[in-house]
Amino acid sequence: MNVYETSLETIAAGEIYGVRVVEGFSGEEGVGDDFGLSEADGAATLGIAQVRSDGSWAALVPANVPIHQIAIDVYGMGVRNEPVWIAGRPGESRFCGGCHENRTGTTIVQPGITEALAIGADDLLSRVPRFDRITTDPARPVGIPWDDALQPIFDAKCAMAGCHDGTPGPANKSFTITDTDSGQSQTFTFDLRGGAAGVELGEVMLSGYSRSHLSLLGPAMLELEEFDLEVTGEMPVYVVPEDARGSILIEKLNPPRQFPDADLGDRAFAGEPVHPDDVGGSPLSAEEYRLLVEMVDNGGQFYSRENAPSLAAE
Repeated sequence: MNVYETSLETIAAGEIYGVRVVEGFSGEEGVGDDFGLSEADGAATLGIAQVRSDGSWAALVPANVPIHQIAIDVYGMGVRNEPVWIAGRPGESRFCGGCHENRTGTTIVQPGITEALAIGADDLLSRVPRFDRITTDPARPVGIPWDDALQPIFDAKCAMAGCHDGTPGPANKSFTITDTDSGQSQTFTFDLRGGAAGVELGEVMLSGYSRSHLSLLGPAMLELEEFDLEVTGEMPVYVVPEDARGSILIEKLNPPRQFPDADLGDRAFAGEPVHPDDVGGSPLSAEEYRLLVEMVDNGGQFYSRENAPSLAAE
């Protein structure tokens, strides 16, 4: 009823453009146990419901599917992520007072109806059958399959020779994983090229992911301590799942305004460099920025429905 009603922090009026509604799905979609090194849940964006002037929003969504919401700003980045999955039965209406509003308070709407309901709810694929809520069109996927939607961006804008091509240097830091029992070690260098990469040390065996996925999410997500493995080196954590604004990757790219219209002249981090433009590289398009930001805020998954291994085999 009002996204600005929150007990967690103060959100400036007008900061939230809309709410991204995300559909969840399980490994039974053909992905397996994990969707990527972040081990986040399967996620596909149903759409964005616009926040109205009174802070309200409303959306029609498919019944009987888990969803969660991410309040986003005009740059498409999450301001407040509600990670709890909810679902509704056909015809059911669900309401909340705000983004983590005070649970002991009472939400009162004047003059008795929110602006969002008065205007009409945004229809977010509510009548689209499950098997049609997927697309193989890389221009605008519902999910964000890493190899199909993101790797082409890295190949064209980031991984050319002399840049993030896996050659050790200032632009490509390295980290080493060491098995403290056997002394065996494996070194990885930041590399945004595609192609398989894996970790095979001690009891840990991770494979099926690309070099770019391991470089961006691997250092923080491998949880190696429980396997008596140590990580040493300079490679920072480039992607913080579900926190685009707090991720080095997104800070470095400095994404542009996306809403209500794309504006490459208005950047999220005003006055900061825009990469790879700042080193003479090819600029990213507004859509390429959207995909990268949404990937991070949705959890940093490698697999989506669009590139689930079992579906690809079919």
